Amino acid sequence: YVELVSSHERKQRPEWFVSHWWGEPVVHFVFCLQEFAYQRGHRAVFWVCAYCNNQHELTGDITLDPSCSSFGRAFRRTR
Repeated sequence: YVELVSSHERKQRPEWFVSHWWGEPVVHFVFCLQEFAYQRGHRAVFWVCAYCNNQHELTGDITLDPSCSSFGRAFRRTR
């Protein structure tokens, strides 16, 4: 996704892995991310699991070894 919305893909590498619970209003989730970034000098790039996986086709990303999934790759690349 980032390659479609940013002309600086390399500068947008995720720093923080975050998970969104679908029972939480999205506006609250976004507010929390904004506050988190504000506390860090307005610089925080997130990998949001709910938005980085096809929620209608998760079977391709659920593996026997979680370290081989996109979640595992994201954990290795973020804090």
